[in-house]
This record gives sequence, C-alpha cells and structure tokens, in this order.
Amino acid sequence: MHRFVALAAFAAALAAQAPEPPELYVLPMRAGLDQFLANHIAASHLYRVATDPKRATVFLTDRLGESFEQKMQELFPPPKSPEEPDAAGSSAKQHDVPRGVFLSGAARGNVFLVDAQSRQVLWSAFVKPKNNTPDELNRTARRIVARLAASQRGN
Repeated sequence: MHRFVALAAFAAALAAQAPEPPELYVLPMRAGLDQFLANHIAASHLYRVATDPKRATVFLTDRLGESFEQKMQELFPPPKSPEEPDAAGSSAKQHDVPRGVFLSGAARGNVFLVDAQSRQVLWSAFVKPKNNTPDELNRTARRIVARLAASQRGN
C-alpha cells in the first residue's frame, strides 16, 4: 500500500512539472471539419483547444493567403504608431495586409498549423475527405490528428 501511495505522489509531482501544451484555435473550415478536428485534438492532449482565438499560440486552418492574414490582423492588430491619431473616423492610414507565401482559395484538403506570432506554417498535411458526411469528416479529422501527433513525436 505504501508503494502505491509513493508511486501516486511521484506521478503527481511529475505531472505538476510537465509543461502545459500550447493553446490551439481551430479556425472555421469547410463542411464543419473544424468541429471534428477540435474534438480529436482535445482527446489527443497534443494541444489545449482554445475557445478564444486571442489566447491561442497556434492556429489550425484550411486556408492561407489574404483571407487568413485578414483574420489574423483582426485578431492581433499591430500596435498603433505614435503618429497615428486615436480618434474614431480619423484619417489614420490603413495597414497593408501582408500577403502570405502560400495562397489558396477554397479548401481542397490541405490543413495548416500556423504560429500565431510569426505566422509561419509549422506543419501541414493533405487529407481530403471523400465526402462531407459526419462519419467521413470524423475519419478525416482522426487521420489529420494522427499525422500531427506523429510529427510531434518526430516520426
């Protein structure tokens, strides 16, 4: 019995020292794939799934390019420069939205893990669902998360 208590205390101490996984926000995706991905990512414990995108350190998206950059700009606006007036309706010049290296239109089976701060693609995969049924989207999400997990382990 004493061994069990000691082992449990040791396991609790190790768990307390383990760093928390990063927070990941899954951006809305075609056919609701984002909901299935969030489910499988949360179950895998690879990342904590954020419900507030401003808390996320990484994003999972099926689109890159101008629409993604605009969403990031909206979530993380650049700090105002001292010469820009704060008044609403002022003539402050608009920040140009930087164009990403990758450009994509509608989702075609690609999924990208993007760092929130640097906006660099950290990982990507191509896994296209055969159709948009819930069962197929669930299978596709499971395959995507398995690939992500394998990349995290270095396989």
